[in-house]
Amino acid sequence: MALTDVFVSNTGANAHDGTSEANAYSVVELAALAAPAGLRGNFKKSVPLVLGSQLAMTAPGTTSQPVIFRGYTTNIGDADLGWTAGGGIITTNMPTIDTSTFDIAVGQANWIFQDIDITGANVGGPVITLGLGNLMTNCRVVNSGNNALARGISSVNNANIFNCDIETTGATSGICVVSLRDGSLVGCRIKSKTSQGASSNQSGAAYIGNTFYECGDDAIFIAAVDQYVHFNTIVNNIGSAVKIAAHSHISIYGNMITGNAVPIERSSALPAYYAYNRTRDNTGAAINLGDWPELNFITTDTGGDETDYNDAAAGDFRLVSGSPGDGAGPQGQNIGALATMAASGGGGAFGMMGMVG
Repeated sequence: MALTDVFVSNTGANAHDGTSEANAYSVVELAALAAPAGLRGNFKKSVPLVLGSQLAMTAPGTTSQPVIFRGYTTNIGDADLGWTAGGGIITTNMPTIDTSTFDIAVGQANWIFQDIDITGANVGGPVITLGLGNLMTNCRVVNSGNNALARGISSVNNANIFNCDIETTGATSGICVVSLRDGSLVGCRIKSKTSQGASSNQSGAAYIGNTFYECGDDAIFIAAVDQYVHFNTIVNNIGSAVKIAAHSHISIYGNMITGNAVPIERSSALPAYYAYNRTRDNTGAAINLGDWPELNFITTDTGGDETDYNDAAAGDFRLVSGSPGDGAGPQGQNIGALATMAASGGGGAFGMMGMVG
């Protein structure tokens, strides 16, 4: 995949051609290009960009020639600094887009957002809406809006979100942090003050290797068939760790499920599969699992957070050596999202892959 690098900045102008920092496009100009496929727009960090109108893309990329919009501060590619040890994504070199007044609505296929910090108090909905074939990777998204509609990310039509730190902080934030539809949420950290962590109402959604913690409602709400909840760490949420509406063929596999109101809740006894989940100190028992067996549930002790996690109070959910989830998977992999190791790691750390992001 050959891409053409162009430059983007807060001080860019429409008369510029994007070929250098001195001739950088504005963000609005990049979004308005009639034929952007194959461009990689490198957005230089400066003061936060406060949107003066909704940022919407005019034209799509293609599957072989996507449009990439990624941040940097001094040298192209320097914004990805990983995650703090057991904590959040490092945003030091990421440019910031302020969506307090206006949001981002991608609206075109095959755009990729990478290494961008998107924050604001958008009270009317999500701070960003992803569309067909869109990818968001290594970004932070925070919505501090106090409104029942305030959300982090809304995605439709097979959008995918990888290795992002996503949070709603408002006292009355919306129904969920991430509305997924039929895409995938992989290696992310999800936190909410009052709402659900993530939800999907379309078949085929996948939640893999994420950390959901301290959500003010259910961590994951499933409202369609054929969804997959694999190798997540789901900790200390006010509602159910996984709540399933009247839908079948749900796979809940290899998750750390601790300190929630209920581990797994279903409104009917339609077919579902549960295996190799570590459960501890959930307030209530699993609800309405029907006659589908709980295979290899790992409940070898009660204990507390210190039994499983390095420093749960500080948001560090890496497994401690000797945790019942340590190497307890069917091929000896960890249960949950995070590896057992002292190296840096964050939400993007697969227990199933034995690595940290």
